[in-house]
Formats: sequence, C-alpha cells, structure tokens
Amino acid sequence: MAACLRARAGKRDAFKRGLARLCAADRLRVVGAILSFRRLILEKEIPIISFSFNMRLVSCLTVLIIFFAPLSTARVEEINATHARTIEVCVLIDKESPVKAEVISQAINSVSREYENHVRIRFKAHTFVPFKGNVGILPVDFSRFVKHVCAPSNEVRIVITNEAMEFPRPDGRIEELLAYADDYAGVIIMYNVEKQSRDRDQGGNPALETSLKHEIGHLFGLEHTTDLESFLHFTSNSSLGRWTIEVKRLIKENKWRRWL
Repeated sequence: MAACLRARAGKRDAFKRGLARLCAADRLRVVGAILSFRRLILEKEIPIISFSFNMRLVSCLTVLIIFFAPLSTARVEEINATHARTIEVCVLIDKESPVKAEVISQAINSVSREYENHVRIRFKAHTFVPFKGNVGILPVDFSRFVKHVCAPSNEVRIVITNEAMEFPRPDGRIEELLAYADDYAGVIIMYNVEKQSRDRDQGGNPALETSLKHEIGHLFGLEHTTDLESFLHFTSNSSLGRWTIEVKRLIKENKWRRWL
C-alpha cells in the first residue's frame, strides 16, 4: 500500500491533467474500467502471479477509485459549465432560391455569442456548399443531399433558402413555417431567410436570430414552451426571444449531445 501511494504521488498530477481533458462520460468509463479490472482480480479470473502482488494491485486500484470517482460524478455540473464546446456548421445554400452567405454568417455569429455567453457553446460556420435537394420535402434526405457534401467535422448542418414554406391549418388559415429541425440528424432548414433577417420578434430582436436560436434548442432536445419570454415559444417570432433559466438548464444538461 505504501509503495502504491509513493508511486501515485509522482504520477498523480500528470494523470489528473490527462483526466481533466476527458468529458464526464469518459471519466465514468475510466472508473468503470478500474472497477471491472479489480473485480476480475478478486474473482481470480485473471491468473494469479502471486497472492501478495495481487493484493497490492487491488489496493492500488482501490485507492485510484476512491481518488478519482468523485471527479467523475460530483464535478459533472462543473465540467459542463466551465468547458466550452465548439460546433462546426455546414451551411447548405438552396440553388433554386439562394441566400447571401453573409446574411446567415452574421446570424450564426450573433447566435454563437449568445450561446457561448449563456451555456458555453460556440458555433463556427465552417463550410458553405450548394443544396441540390427539394426544400419543400421534410425531413431533408440526409444521406443523399447532406452527408457527402459537408465536411466530416461538421456536426450541425443548416439549409437556407429564400423560399417561403406555407401550409394550411385545420381552421383553413394559411400558416408560414419559418424553420424546421431534425434533432436526430443535426439538420436545420431555414425558410424565407432574407425576409426573416429584416423582421423582428416581439422583443425587438432580429427574427432570423431568434428563429435560429429556437431551432438549435430543438437540436439539444428541447421542446416548445408556452412561455412568451422564451425563444423556445412554439412561435419564435411571437416571443421576446430571451434566455430563461429553464432553457439554460436543459441545454447544459444536453451540452455534449451528438448527431449523425
């Protein structure tokens, strides 16, 4: 036990630095692996070199578990709060009704600043490519029009068009769809983009930015709310476009979510 503690004292800092770079889920896997190895030794599923050696090894593993387990559980909230995530974005511009790249770039940059300020997530417009699919067909055919067009490092894909998307309501009225999010594939489609860039929500914020914040929220698993303060209101441009405590909490919980 004493030998193990002396060895650990020399290597602990380097190990902690390496472990600090792991996300919370990876830390739990490290501890799980140590626990599994310790169990195999105790159950004699690993050949015994010598009884005393195996007992020293078990003692060392026990110390590591005691030392690092709290880093894997109690600090999950702290890790999520302090470690920023950068998400590369692929922008697909509709060939039939193209949008100026600078319009969506400005919206992405503005939304990124808000997300970074509130939940430590940054978005970087990385790739701009033409979209050859039909923007009127939902969901977007990912494997045909997105997967092999965007760079492999692009986690989120945003299809933009100046085409309006309208659909009839059960009461006979026509409603406009501003955007749509596929939270499995990580694809957002934004309609009537340049018009949205000129409009404002009820809080005076650019409607395009509120709409984009709203759809990104869906990518992180958030549902609509009836709270008119929140940009997750089911009609984003009818909201005040604000960040609420609940929205921030839910996005932080799903901060490391992955898509196709």
